[in-house]
Amino acid sequence: MKKKILSMLLVGTMALSMTACGSGKESGVSEAEYDKVVKERDQYKEELEEIKKKEEESKETKEFKVGETWEVDGKFKVTVNSVIATDYRNQFDESNPAAVYVINYTYENIGLKEDLYVNFESKVVDNAGKVASSYPGDTEKYPESVPTGAFCEAEVTIGVENAGSFKDYVSIYDDDYNEYSAIFNLEVQ
Repeated sequence: MKKKILSMLLVGTMALSMTACGSGKESGVSEAEYDKVVKERDQYKEELEEIKKKEEESKETKEFKVGETWEVDGKFKVTVNSVIATDYRNQFDESNPAAVYVINYTYENIGLKEDLYVNFESKVVDNAGKVASSYPGDTEKYPESVPTGAFCEAEVTIGVENAGSFKDYVSIYDDDYNEYSAIFNLEVQ
């Protein structure tokens, strides 16, 4: 992508230098060649603007609820299917959370070349603003790396100190290392 941008800038600079020297006839360049370079420059400018627009869109954080799908066109989809409270407590865990929730979610790799792995445990904040933690729950659907064209249904268990709704901050990087972020505002069902 950097090479493409560099080539766009190079062609644009060449075209501008030709423009600065006068018409194509005075510089020894035919009018057809000059027009071709100007057309290519304009096309590259449009492509560069489109790339910048996509990069800006990738930086916007979008918000979703249970059942809503976060989709980045041609790249991936993520949906939280359900959030349920569980009475299960791990006898070996000493954290003693006020509530334990199981998040069931699905993610699909639509067009990423690299495998997609989505983790819903890393950035969870409860309704009082306290960071929650993963909890050693009783789940059997673990997140897996997903190749292009495949999907995964997974479950994670989290423990919170303040029961109720919570937010899950999710970030995914594409093949060009552009970050896409979303906030899932999750209500317990």
